[in-house]
Amino acid sequence: MSGNFWQTKLFNLYNQRSVLCKFSAVVVCLLIFVYYGYLRFGVFVDLKKEFLRREYFSDDEINGISLDHCKIPLVELNNPEYLRAYQDIPTLMDEMKEICASTPDFSKLENNKLYLTDTTFKNCCVTEVTRKWRDSLDNYILSDSCVQIGNHNNGLDVAHMEFIEGRLKPKIDFWKNQSSSERPYSIFTLVIDSTSRAEFFRSLTQTVDHLLSTMNFVNFRGHHPLGEPTQNNAMPMLMGIQRSVFKKEYIDYNEQKFWDETPFIWRSFNELNYLTGYFEDDPAVGTFNYGRQLGFEVQPTHLYTRPLMAAHTDGTNYSDYKQYCFGHRNVIEFMLDYHFETLLHLSEVPTFQVTWPCWIQHNYGGSLSFLDHTYKNFFKKISENSQILENAMLVVVSDHGFYKTTPTDGYAVTHGGLLERRNVPLFVRLPDRLQREHPEMVENLKWNSQLITSHYDIYQTFVQIAKMSGETAPLTNLTTYGSSLLEKIPRNRTCKEARIPETMLDQKP
Repeated sequence: MSGNFWQTKLFNLYNQRSVLCKFSAVVVCLLIFVYYGYLRFGVFVDLKKEFLRREYFSDDEINGISLDHCKIPLVELNNPEYLRAYQDIPTLMDEMKEICASTPDFSKLENNKLYLTDTTFKNCCVTEVTRKWRDSLDNYILSDSCVQIGNHNNGLDVAHMEFIEGRLKPKIDFWKNQSSSERPYSIFTLVIDSTSRAEFFRSLTQTVDHLLSTMNFVNFRGHHPLGEPTQNNAMPMLMGIQRSVFKKEYIDYNEQKFWDETPFIWRSFNELNYLTGYFEDDPAVGTFNYGRQLGFEVQPTHLYTRPLMAAHTDGTNYSDYKQYCFGHRNVIEFMLDYHFETLLHLSEVPTFQVTWPCWIQHNYGGSLSFLDHTYKNFFKKISENSQILENAMLVVVSDHGFYKTTPTDGYAVTHGGLLERRNVPLFVRLPDRLQREHPEMVENLKWNSQLITSHYDIYQTFVQIAKMSGETAPLTNLTTYGSSLLEKIPRNRTCKEARIPETMLDQKP
């Protein structure tokens, strides 16, 4: 029956003089409202309940900060504009799960052994997906060597295969005779693209709960992006330089030039005999390859996932989302598994690694909750490994908030969306060893978490860790900005002093 029929019936019922009828009518109205509201917004209603059940999601934890000179206003997590904009996202997420579930796995990796899981495959071999060390296309090649996997029961030991350890051996050999207490701290940074702080808390409830309750990350309430899109934040975070200044001295975003001579912080760590890594999930929108950019002529870091991701994309159909599946795993599961295996296998070698996933939230607003279980499981594995926790600094951040929207997705330009875009998540966990050796840095980190911070401060934190490891030559003559998060930042530091542009401000006087 039509909605008008029921509205008329309820109106007539309510106008009867019986108190009982009036009460019944109200109850029926509420039931109908809740029923249709759940059909439309059910996933978000459940999400709100999840927030209310967790002590870590109090208003004080989710909201920003209030200082003498500025205040970051409240962002309502489940406001109606958000719910309307993303009501169809659950259907999309179900489709994604079905696509990956229907993609067969024919191999598995366990304890550094590769096994065939599909008995129909015979005479399989393993080859390296890599790139030439100097490659003007910043693309991939397949190695000439192909190692036979063997039968399905014995598997293939891949831990010490030459094409896996060949480039890494000098660094591994350098550190193998040094005790863990003598080795520098490792740094792992996870940059979840296009995610506001509110969206992080809203969508990654299990992940946030694990970061705060199990791993004791420090939660920064006033962390700001420095512009839109990604490069306005990547340069400050990885080089400490303003993009406008960078364009004059190095290259413009639209120029067809390589990024090889630019002062990435990983170059300092390379000089200190760290192993370095830079991981992205989608080669089509790589931070330094997108548009007219040429990427890197020489491979920028020891570990570099672009060749593998480019080869995978070439072998899949872009239009059917298969490019986002590695067998049964989605691309983020695969990349985080790869990164964890790297951390595990190289746990006795100081490493500086940046993982920068943009799927799925970069293209589909409101979809990040699809990956909550994936991110939570990744950090759960890390939390169960005492060696990683002992020696690695862990940083979880986003470059900017909502940015890319489709014609039907207007949330980013609503009042709530505009506020969200100006405040991004930052969670930091210091190595256990550093916490014991420098308790004052732990206190400074907690102090700074209540202040206005930006990506420049992350860069200066990296610089301080590098200086604690040894002396390196300056990477650039340009002025770099920010203050290390391990040093106490003045409470009265203004947004202007923090180099946050006015377009990214959400404070009220």
